[in-house]
Amino acid sequence: LARQSAAAVAGPPEGVALFVRTATFTPLAMRAVAFRDSWVPPLPPHTAPGGDAWGVFSDREEGVVMALLEHTGSRARVVAACTHLFWHPQYPDVKALQASAL
Repeated sequence: LARQSAAAVAGPPEGVALFVRTATFTPLAMRAVAFRDSWVPPLPPHTAPGGDAWGVFSDREEGVVMALLEHTGSRARVVAACTHLFWHPQYPDVKALQASAL
């Protein structure tokens, strides 16, 4: 799940990736989802001091990469996920919203 760096930050696109040791796990399904595309109920306007956490959540590009994996030896299934959560001292609720979207 790639995203372009902010204009004020020089550098290549950034993002998250999930690597699987295919000798141990068989990927059965994989999905990348932007948090803003997931369903999370809106917060009351007073939840984040100094700003609108829902608006910040909706404008962010962070997301999650998920995979349903099957262990080759035991055939047990597991869901693995990798993400970066947004952090800003003025918007602590945005990180909580993103975590709840997982």
